[in-house]
Amino acid sequence: MSLNNMSNRLSDFGRQEDALTAIQDALSLYRALAAERPAAYNAHLAMSLNNISLRLSDLGSQEDALTAIQEALGLYRTLAAERPAAFNANLAGSLSDMSDDLADLGRHEEALTAIREALGLYRLLAAERPAVFNANLARSLCTLSYRLTDVGRQEEALTVMEEALSLNGEIENC
Repeated sequence: MSLNNMSNRLSDFGRQEDALTAIQDALSLYRALAAERPAAYNAHLAMSLNNISLRLSDLGSQEDALTAIQEALGLYRTLAAERPAAFNANLAGSLSDMSDDLADLGRHEEALTAIREALGLYRLLAAERPAVFNANLARSLCTLSYRLTDVGRQEEALTVMEEALSLNGEIENC
């Protein structure tokens, strides 16, 4: 976990190459551990794959980022099927990240599909725990608005953005 955290902090400080190296090290370790004990380490492996996807995206390696997030999603789908309360939020976050990667690659319809799936999960999570998940719901609505704009559906995008603002008033990072 420490290498994942180190990668995130290095990225926060703009040290993208160092952040990538740290997460590559974490990913190597978690791959080996998950091969031996998948029940104990697949969640860590999925998190590392999600983080390497973010680092690769930061460095402009969109295809590699997409490959990594797709692998993370495969793991999170399995984990969420077994324990939805524990992993639906991770699944939703990875779907949102995949939407970003797909949009960056110009695959707008696929990006729209991914963020819609994430939004569905965040709606369920926010209904159960609004104080915890309303901000995520608002951000996913914001992302949906951008994806709708990407495919020329401006009126729908505006309606979705209004819903996002009604949840949060101001949306950070939107």
